Amino acid sequence: MVPCTVQRGGGEPSRVLAKARALAAKGDYEAVWLVVDVDDHATLDTVLRQCDAGSETVVVSNPQFEVWLLWHFTESSAPHTAGSLRKELRRHGFVGACKHLPTDFPFGHVEDAVAIATSRSRSTDLNTRGPNPSSTMPHLVAALQGSADGI
Repeated sequence: MVPCTVQRGGGEPSRVLAKARALAAKGDYEAVWLVVDVDDHATLDTVLRQCDAGSETVVVSNPQFEVWLLWHFTESSAPHTAGSLRKELRRHGFVGACKHLPTDFPFGHVEDAVAIATSRSRSTDLNTRGPNPSSTMPHLVAALQGSADGI
């Protein structure tokens, strides 16, 4: 596994990009990845265009990152809302706003989540917004695992 540091970017994609660029400017990182949700963010498409033209790499989950977490438990190909994702994750031990992993989170099922994320013609291109549900998290997983081949 590649060592990494996780920094909160502020939720809204333009704030995440600003934080990523500030970190990259310090030169302490080999790579900087942005992880964002589609949600209802008005700046998402602008940020994706800026990153596609620049050197940033963006992982997008539609509608939210929580879909990636859900895929560690079960295949779910129906479109989701924030509410439906919370409801599904509560069935798997998440509480409240589902921002904290349960103690028994199945980290060992990451390859299952990767398979689900890359199946059924979901977009797997970085710096793009895929259909609901989708996530390009498999790219980040591959990078963290040190895979030269990616997904």
